[in-house]
Amino acid sequence: MKVNKILLGGIAGGVIFQLIGSLIFYVVLKDYVAANYNQSIGNPDYNTWGLENMFSNLFMGLLVSYIFSLAQTTRLVSGLITGGIVGLLLNISIDLWLNASVKMFNSFNVALVDILINGAIFAIAGAVAAWAMSKIQD
Repeated sequence: MKVNKILLGGIAGGVIFQLIGSLIFYVVLKDYVAANYNQSIGNPDYNTWGLENMFSNLFMGLLVSYIFSLAQTTRLVSGLITGGIVGLLLNISIDLWLNASVKMFNSFNVALVDILINGAIFAIAGAVAAWAMSKIQD
């Protein structure tokens, strides 16, 4: 396992998580999120470009890169597929928990949409992370 590969893939994936997640949830789907996500539990001062959010995305990128390192995933297509699978499984778990504990979504269908969108974001971030990891020789 090469630490440099994990770090490069983690940074690349983290940047993609930040950019695409912010674009989709806070620009493209802003009205949908406001109408369908439980706003009473959210932070009204939430800043998608705040340090905590950026570090969260960086660590998600590092997690994906670590998984890729263990699975020896360093090709764009395998990163897309593996990232998508990891994203779907992780977000199914998180969204079911969020809906059961704090009623995060106004309906189960909204949770399904959230899971699919996050799965797609993971797939794209995974493809970029795997591609970045392939740039460092073993």
